[in-house]
Amino acid sequence: MTGMIKNSMFGGGRRLLGLLVIFAALAMVGCGSKEPTKKAPPKAPAAAKETAAPVEAVSQTEEATQKPADETVEYRYEPRGRRDPFRSVLATKKDKRNLADLPPLQRLELSDMQLSGIVWGALGYSALITTPDGKGYTVRTGTVLGPRGGVIKKITKSEIIIQETVEDIFGTKKTREIVKELHPQEEGKE
Repeated sequence: MTGMIKNSMFGGGRRLLGLLVIFAALAMVGCGSKEPTKKAPPKAPAAAKETAAPVEAVSQTEEATQKPADETVEYRYEPRGRRDPFRSVLATKKDKRNLADLPPLQRLELSDMQLSGIVWGALGYSALITTPDGKGYTVRTGTVLGPRGGVIKKITKSEIIIQETVEDIFGTKKTREIVKELHPQEEGKE
């Protein structure tokens, strides 16, 4: 009895198998074509054909001005060599050095360094600079200090003079001198 219900319900296994084969064939035919269907070019209005120009000349100019529908132009943006559109035009170019690649005295700000001692002799003056991590470095005239390229211009018995070139927001370069004293005088104490 159950076999009879199945056959009457689905119309038999052969009919179901036949439908599946038909659907599979239709799916393969529909999916197998990779070429898009081409649209016919739009026809010229009837008024244009009635002009004095021959029909052949009109159809040739239409074909020359129209591009085929399946031809697409691919555009690719290459940002290399272009300026960043979100950065200010007035912004100055920064030196793109990596701080990790710089010597220790060029990584630290001048305000973080402390002048610990000055020695003089036959070779001239030398100074001892101490960093916050407790390390000491011997420097001479011409040594570069700080991330902005400050150069020691002069060492005296009680101080060093560091000359630094900086740019303001308008792009003008200014030179400033920073003096580090061996024993800085604190205000209020005499």
